[in-house]
Amino acid sequence: MEREESKIPMIPDTQMLSVLNISEICEVARSTASYWITSKGLPAKRSGNKFLVSTQDLIIFLESINRPIPQALVEGLGGVFSHPFKQYLNCWEYWQKDKHGENCRNCEVQRYQINECFTIKGNSAKCPGVCSGCQYFFEHYTRNISFIHQMPMPAAVIKDMYIWSGNNAWAELCGTDIDKLIGLGIEEIIHPESIKIIINFSKKLKSGESKGFLKSEVCFENRNGKKITVNLAMASLKEPKGAYFAIADQVISK
Repeated sequence: MEREESKIPMIPDTQMLSVLNISEICEVARSTASYWITSKGLPAKRSGNKFLVSTQDLIIFLESINRPIPQALVEGLGGVFSHPFKQYLNCWEYWQKDKHGENCRNCEVQRYQINECFTIKGNSAKCPGVCSGCQYFFEHYTRNISFIHQMPMPAAVIKDMYIWSGNNAWAELCGTDIDKLIGLGIEEIIHPESIKIIINFSKKLKSGESKGFLKSEVCFENRNGKKITVNLAMASLKEPKGAYFAIADQVISK
């Protein structure tokens, strides 16, 4: 008798999943899928009397709770993100045909060929305005990491010890404005006694030692001088390569 192949649930063409779709793909009860939406922060939109969840948001959520990603999701998306990153251009290349490009001539970002211009502080970068309102930042970064703004708990995307973006709850945790999070160094918000946890995780990611997920107690030191201990979950992302997102799921003490 021929061996029957396991059936992989099909992803709807719209890539929006109902509670039934999620329960079948993740092999959980429908009540569990509903609980993820109503109580655990899985982003969802209402369509009539139903909840709909994007495949991208479901993958991010599953990584955040340390569940394996079902094969159906990976095959259905061709990877974690359904929309590939825009072809990369350095900021000075992006602005070269625009009047804004005149600022690049005396900017250290171009002089030293720095890829992530938003990590440069002070007068070294000659860009007017703020990153959160920058068209270049929006096209190359914001649209692909905006999932964190759908999460009710503090969440951020981090790479090379810099915050690439954080939601309002993360900004509140850090005691700063959301517009000031972009390019903020981790050492500016993490208490010295916890900075090694973040550094070690970053090293494990780069070396391939880590399975891509870490959960630990971490102490924040916000701009108001308060020390806050949280349970911080961190999971690696496939895009942008070498980045990970962090979620503070519980404030232990203040």
